[in-house]
Amino acid sequence: MKANIKPSRKFLFINLVIIILSFACSDSQTGYNKSMKGSLMGIYFPDKYNGWAVGAYGAIFHTSDAGRSWSSQNSGINTNLYSVFFYNSNIGYTSGSSGILLKTTNGGKNWFKDRIPLSNHTNYIIGNDSCDLLFEISSSTAYKKRIYKIYSSNNRDYLWTQFSIGIIADLSDFSVSLFKTSYFALNSESNNTEIYKIGDKDKIGILLGSTDVNIENISFINDKTGWISSDNSIYRTTNSGKTWTNTWTWKDTTITKNVKVPTINKLYFINETLGFAAGYLADNVSFIRKTIDGGTSWKTVFEPRGKTDDYFAEYIYDIQFTDSQQGYAVGGLQNKIIQTSDCGESWVVINP
Repeated sequence: MKANIKPSRKFLFINLVIIILSFACSDSQTGYNKSMKGSLMGIYFPDKYNGWAVGAYGAIFHTSDAGRSWSSQNSGINTNLYSVFFYNSNIGYTSGSSGILLKTTNGGKNWFKDRIPLSNHTNYIIGNDSCDLLFEISSSTAYKKRIYKIYSSNNRDYLWTQFSIGIIADLSDFSVSLFKTSYFALNSESNNTEIYKIGDKDKIGILLGSTDVNIENISFINDKTGWISSDNSIYRTTNSGKTWTNTWTWKDTTITKNVKVPTINKLYFINETLGFAAGYLADNVSFIRKTIDGGTSWKTVFEPRGKTDDYFAEYIYDIQFTDSQQGYAVGGLQNKIIQTSDCGESWVVINP
């Protein structure tokens, strides 16, 4: 005869607690939900193995094995994240819309809102080994243009200071080189674009040079050598922006069904000859192009037209390499990451 065993109240209570904790720890209770599919818009690797990708609906993904596997991290929000920066495998920031600035000190196991008096605007963050910069984007009816307030953190602590540089200026773009040095470009009131190297806590920006070209993207490998893109052209400088040479221009700018005019979202150069340009074409198909001669000629290494990776078809927002062979890019739809291990010759789509 089977005994008629009834569960004790203690047993029922323990199971109830487990169920409640399971729901509390699930993604659906922390802002971001895995069913929310959108674009990933920022990616950053502070070393060869650890990397973070951020994007729509507060999505944060982390890898600790050079992109072989990715796991979702709890951001606690469902607003868009646009940029991410890490000093090392533990300390990092991510920022985005609605004045969001999140910080972690344990590699993303926990994210919390950093203590800075931000208004309800969009933020972008970059950094180097000594400090980081936060660009706050707002609008001004007085100047009828965007205003970027530049904040600096005091070497990884909680102190942020607002700097006057670029208060009335448009952030054109920013870049982080393979050697973790950051550069940024600001459109000045005189319609020139000034290019800065990130400084330290005492001198937040070091002016390198300027140009009258409307900069859309920049990539510097050191203080002297860098590239910018504007419309359908790419320019190069070897003297900190004092002079620029047009190295490449898309010849036919007529937008028709048969002409694929590129929009470059990101430039990334590894050295004086090797670089990548990522973006999308006139029909919204994403692309990555590669140069091995400093930008004089380019070849297409990724363009998912009519292939099984069509879900990556629209846009590429960010790209980064950890060495000359291993690289990553984010964009498209449905939280996709693509990566290469052969210097960009082939790309594999990853579903984190």
